[in-house]
Amino acid sequence: VSQMLANINWKIESQNKFRLDWNNTTLSTPDFSLTSNGTYKQAESNLICNIAVKKVNLADVYKYLPLTTDKELIDDLHKNVTGEISNAQITINGNPTKIPFATGNGKLNIQAKLNNVSYLYAYGWPKVTNLSGDVTESNQKIKFVTTNATINNLHIKTGSVSIDNITAK
Repeated sequence: VSQMLANINWKIESQNKFRLDWNNTTLSTPDFSLTSNGTYKQAESNLICNIAVKKVNLADVYKYLPLTTDKELIDDLHKNVTGEISNAQITINGNPTKIPFATGNGKLNIQAKLNNVSYLYAYGWPKVTNLSGDVTESNQKIKFVTTNATINNLHIKTGSVSIDNITAK
């Protein structure tokens, strides 16, 4: 962590459960910077927060994922993704252990810009390079809208991909 500024209030509520409130919290590392406001109520296991992320270096994002993140996902991100996400807006309302929330169990909304992203989905598949565009996520549904991408020698000017349930196997 290069810099962290925070206004945090901690309060013990009923049954020795705590409530944590934060305002105008900023966090910077060499790989990302963000600001956040929110509340976590332990008694309800409920997180309500807004996060604004200026930039994320995707080549290093795997380092910051929770320890409970699937090892295959971490390896995939570490080996196969580069580029940057910028101007991300993230809203969460629900039990953080249930993210990305099945319908009715909470809300997760993400909007962000993709800049010069490269991704190799699987060995033997062509690598997507120079991808720029937008990504939106609403709970388990994610949508990518590209304004530029290259697959092998094929230049893609516009396109979109939607995944209805990112947790489906």
